[in-house]
Amino acid sequence: MARKPIVAGTDGSPRSQTAVNWAVKEAARRELPLLIVSVASFGMDAEWLSAPEASHGQTRGMAVRALEDAASEVSLIDPLLTVDTRLRIGEAGPTLASLDRDASMIVIGGPGRDGPAASHDSVARYLAGRAHCPVVVGCGDTGRDGHQIVVGLHDLSSYGPALAFAFDEAAQRDARLLAVHAWYWAPVLGGDSAAFTPARVSADALTRLHHLLEPWRWKYPDVEVGEEILHEHPGRALAELSASADLLVLGRHCRGLTGSPTPPGSIIPSLLSHSQAPVAIVPGITETAAQPG
Repeated sequence: MARKPIVAGTDGSPRSQTAVNWAVKEAARRELPLLIVSVASFGMDAEWLSAPEASHGQTRGMAVRALEDAASEVSLIDPLLTVDTRLRIGEAGPTLASLDRDASMIVIGGPGRDGPAASHDSVARYLAGRAHCPVVVGCGDTGRDGHQIVVGLHDLSSYGPALAFAFDEAAQRDARLLAVHAWYWAPVLGGDSAAFTPARVSADALTRLHHLLEPWRWKYPDVEVGEEILHEHPGRALAELSASADLLVLGRHCRGLTGSPTPPGSIIPSLLSHSQAPVAIVPGITETAAQPG
């Protein structure tokens, strides 16, 4: 069976090249091929329809140069890596998302002001909310090597794909895994209020988290595992922990086989902008979560 490549998107900006470099190291670790994709986005509005043909050629030329520059950089980093390049026409987000079925993961640069007209932020959010494969957004210092993977677990009953990805990353990197559950809702007053004190809720959550991780410890005996329950806003807690992480892993619920946009209130958009480490968004599995085998 052919191995699915890691897909890295580039638009020629420094941030996208940093993401490509991250993808090179990941592909080498996993012994996977790398596919670099550049999307020439022309749009279909009135401005595009009235634009001279020369401007269309210029847009395409920029995308081609982005591919060439990225491939040249990759050959210097790892000349033995199997690399392919592909030029696509269309909107960056949907075009990259259309490759998700044949990719082991998609890697793109994080939000910033150094890219061309296409927004890193909007493309990252689109992919994070819809792709069927893991999406890594190269925010922050992608060159960090602190040997720690942080996985944020929002719902302790729906965890499988994100944990599978996080444990695999930790094993590949010989890194420690820190599993974090943060909660910040106010306890309900009245009735047996003692059962809803922050200390009690956190203690119960830690017990559930410990049992949740037990079968994964058996599957990955060489991975050091830490557990942490935090009584604060999950977005703020994970953003702070990202400062000491090589990678921040988050799960995304899927309501159907066709995927779904990131739900309102999700912490994912905030962390895409504020994480100090690359963020991996792992889509969930409808109905049943992955279990360690």
